[in-house]
Amino acid sequence: MDGSRSTRTPVLAVLGALALAALLPASGVAQEASSRYRVLVPNLEPQGELRKNFGEDVAEQLREFISQLATHTAVPQRELREALRKFRLDEDKLTCIPARQLATQINVQLVMCGSYKATATGFEVDAKFVDPTSGEEFQVPAFAATEREPTPAAQHIAAEFGKYVETVRYAVFCADYISSQQWENAITACDRAIDLNPSSINTRYNRAEALWKLERNQEALDEMKRVLELNPIHESALQTAGFLSAQLGQEEEARRYYSEYLELNPADANVRMKIAYDLAVAGDPAGAALLIEEGVALDSTKVELQEQLGNFAMSAAVKMSASASGSGSQTTISLEAAELFRKALGAYAHVYAAKGAETDIALLRNMVAANMSLENYDEAIRLSEQVLRTHGDEALLWSFYADALQKVGRMDDAITALDSLAIRDAAYANLAVRKGMWLLERGRAEEAAAALRLAAERGEQASDAVAMLLIAHGHTKGVTPKEFAYALRVFALAEPSVEKPETREMLNFWTGFSIYQIAVTDSEPQTVESARKTLPAFQRAQQLFQSSQNYARSQRIDMATFLDAVKTNIEIQQLIIRRGG
Repeated sequence: MDGSRSTRTPVLAVLGALALAALLPASGVAQEASSRYRVLVPNLEPQGELRKNFGEDVAEQLREFISQLATHTAVPQRELREALRKFRLDEDKLTCIPARQLATQINVQLVMCGSYKATATGFEVDAKFVDPTSGEEFQVPAFAATEREPTPAAQHIAAEFGKYVETVRYAVFCADYISSQQWENAITACDRAIDLNPSSINTRYNRAEALWKLERNQEALDEMKRVLELNPIHESALQTAGFLSAQLGQEEEARRYYSEYLELNPADANVRMKIAYDLAVAGDPAGAALLIEEGVALDSTKVELQEQLGNFAMSAAVKMSASASGSGSQTTISLEAAELFRKALGAYAHVYAAKGAETDIALLRNMVAANMSLENYDEAIRLSEQVLRTHGDEALLWSFYADALQKVGRMDDAITALDSLAIRDAAYANLAVRKGMWLLERGRAEEAAAALRLAAERGEQASDAVAMLLIAHGHTKGVTPKEFAYALRVFALAEPSVEKPETREMLNFWTGFSIYQIAVTDSEPQTVESARKTLPAFQRAQQLFQSSQNYARSQRIDMATFLDAVKTNIEIQQLIIRRGG
C-alpha cells in the first residue's frame, strides 16, 4: 500500500496544480468538499470474458486520486452503492449511459466511463469524462496496461483528467470572452481548449460564434460543420449554419440545415416561422417560403402560416423580378417569379377569407401588387374596388387601382382615380407627372401641360424634361401624322418649360417645320390674299430654322435645303403681292 502511494504522488502533484490554476483563486484552496465538482467513477467495464478485479481496482484508485483535488471529488463508493440500491441498478452493469442517467439524480457534474479489453500483452484501456447534462465529452486516448498493475492505469487516467481540467479552464475563458464580446480573445482561448480537446462541442460552437461576429463567415460555417459532425442534432448549430450558408449565397445548403433543424420540431409552427424569418433575413426569402409551405402542408388551418407563406413568396418574387430588371436581361417576369407571385396570392386568399375586413392592409396591397405583376389587371381592378370600399383612404391602393385602369385602356377612369389619390395624398410621389402623361395619351394637351408643369414645381421632373415630353408628344401625335396644327398647340405649351439651349433649338426646328408645312398648304391658291396670309408664316419659319442649325447638324438634317425652300416661298409670296398691288 505504501508503494502505491509513493507512485501516486507525482501524478497528484501535477493534477492538483493544474486544477488549482484552472478553477480556484488563491483563497479557494481550503474550500469545503461540498463546493467541489462531483465526479462519478463506476468500475471500468471488462469487454468479453475478463476478470472484473482490474476495472474495480483502477476505479477505486482513481476515486482516491480525484478526491484529493481541491476542485473535484469522487462520489464515495458507499454513496454510489446506496444510489444503486435506491434506483435498482446493478453495479456490474453500470455502463456509460445508465451512469450518466444516475449522475443527474444524485447531483453529479461529471462521469468517468471506462472499459478494457484483452490484447496479446495485457489490456487496452479506453476511458472518457462526460458532462451528463450537456453530453460534452473528453476522450482519454486508448492506452496499454497490464492485468497485475492497476495503479499505472489509474495514474494515466488521472493525468489525462488534468488535461481535462486545463481544457475546462480555457473553455471557461472562451465562454467569458464571448459573453463580454471580446471576439479575438475568445478565439485564442477557444483554440487552446480545442487543442486539448478537439471533440469539445461547446467550445467549437463558441469559436464559430466569435468568427461569425468578426464577419469571418466562411470560417464560422466551417466550424459549425465540425460541431455538427460531433453532434448532428445540435439545434443552435443547425440554425446558425443555415443562416451563415444563406449569407454566403449557399442557398441549397442553408435550406438543408434549416430543414434538418425543423425535423426536430416538425409541427411547431412558431419554431418554423422563426426559422423561416431567419432564412429570409439572411437573403433567401424563396427558401423561407419553402419551409413555411412544408408547415402549411402539415396544417393548412393555421392562418399565421398562410400569411407568412404569402409574405415570403411575395418578397422572393419581388427580389427575383428586381434582379432580372436590373440585369436588363428581360422585360417580363420569369416563370419562377410568376409562380411565386401566384403562390403568394393563394396564401393571401386564405388569410383574406379568414379575416375579411380585419386583414392587414399591407397584405391587401400585396395582393393587388401581385396581380399587377402577373398582368391580371381585371382582377387587380376588382380587388382594388373591393378593398377600397373598406379602406378608402389608402393612397397606395388608389395608385395601384389607377395603374390597372390605365393598363386596360380605361384612361378617363384612371385619371379620375389619380384625382382621388390626390385628395388623399396631394404629395404622392410622381402623381403629377403620371397624370400629365396619361392626359397626353388622351390628347388633352392643355390639361397635360398644366399637370406636367406642376410636376416640375414639385420636383418630380426637371422643367426641361417636361418640355421634352411635350415636344416628343407633339412630334408623335402631330408632326408624324401631319396634324401640324395640333403639333403647334403642343409646342406652344412646351415653350414655357424650356431651359437648355439644345432643347430650345429642338423646339424651334419642329415649330418652324410645322409652320412651314401649314404655310405651304395655305399658299396653294397663289392669290394675293393667300400670299399676304402665308408670307409672315414663311418668314417666321425662316427665323426658326436659322436659330436651330446646331440641332439640325446633330440630327444630320440638311438645313440648307429647308432654308432654300423657305427662301423661295418667301420670294414667291412677295412677287404675288407686288403683282397684285
